[in-house]
Amino acid sequence: MTASQSFSSEQKFFDNRHFPRGFRRSGTFTINEADLLERHGQAMQALSNGSRAPLSEDEQHFVEFVQGKVEGCTPLERLWAKYLKASQGKRLITISGSPRGTNDDSDDSSDSDDLDD
Repeated sequence: MTASQSFSSEQKFFDNRHFPRGFRRSGTFTINEADLLERHGQAMQALSNGSRAPLSEDEQHFVEFVQGKVEGCTPLERLWAKYLKASQGKRLITISGSPRGTNDDSDDSSDSDDLDD
């Protein structure tokens, strides 16, 4: 499976709650990053929240990254981390409905402790 086949999705990814004007016009992402998010965000979100099983080694590494087992070293992993940080700065509690990562004792209301707004 090639990199272009990994992280494939039939739908574009949008986050109208946190980026109502789109990723391109948010001022947070480059045009390339916005395009990658739109193209691969659905797959990254599904892998992140466990609703999709990894289909390649790249996707398995992404899951391990989201779980905090490995450092983000691919462009998509770094982009997903950037998206999560930007979303959390815009009051996103979680993507999947549960605390991000494997730390189950984290308090969702304390997400702003890590941010210097």
